[in-house]
Amino acid sequence: ELMRERLRVLTSRDLPALVRYYEDSQRERDLDEHALAYGLALAQSRVGHYQQSLDGLQRLAKDDPQRLSYQLALAETERSMRQFDAADARYQRLLDERPGHRVISIAYARSQIERDTAEAGRVAIEVLRPLMSRYGDDPSLQELYGRAQQLSGQEVRAAEAYAQASFLRGKYEDAMRQLEQTAARNDLDYYERARIDAQVAQWRPIVLRERRRADEDERS
Repeated sequence: ELMRERLRVLTSRDLPALVRYYEDSQRERDLDEHALAYGLALAQSRVGHYQQSLDGLQRLAKDDPQRLSYQLALAETERSMRQFDAADARYQRLLDERPGHRVISIAYARSQIERDTAEAGRVAIEVLRPLMSRYGDDPSLQELYGRAQQLSGQEVRAAEAYAQASFLRGKYEDAMRQLEQTAARNDLDYYERARIDAQVAQWRPIVLRERRRADEDERS
């Protein structure tokens, strides 16, 4: 029921009307009151009624403190209120309880990136690092990791992550171009150059194959 209401909020094209729907529906006794309260709080947050959202979520979490959906929504609302310290403390506690949890880690990293500081970028990298070996084929994760690297000042690592994201999205030429441009930098150390050269060598047959396929399609 909670996920149904979350989906309803995320896909709504008229959030003020949805808020009114939830407020009216709370008087219906045959509907799940927790799901409705959760949906209302999410909708309130998205229309900028942050304190009302926070109050509603805190009431829900008081009755069911282990419910991850409530805790994540609380942290999301705290972020929207720019209460980053409170949100990050909540994410860290959740991650301590559930090490390596993908959803928590990504939300925590995004919260850090919103701080827009080099130190926050470094924290985001450490939060995301355990995910990279398991979910490295997710282009969105690669982009987030690239942004964290960029924020921390690691331009080469950022470029590699962005190239990986392009490759995973099937943009092979773009990915190869990004790597080749990175390889042309004159400030690469031995390990960075070796890593990039190895990736270029791995991708080159795929890029050449796609070029031949595109040429064949044009001729036909």
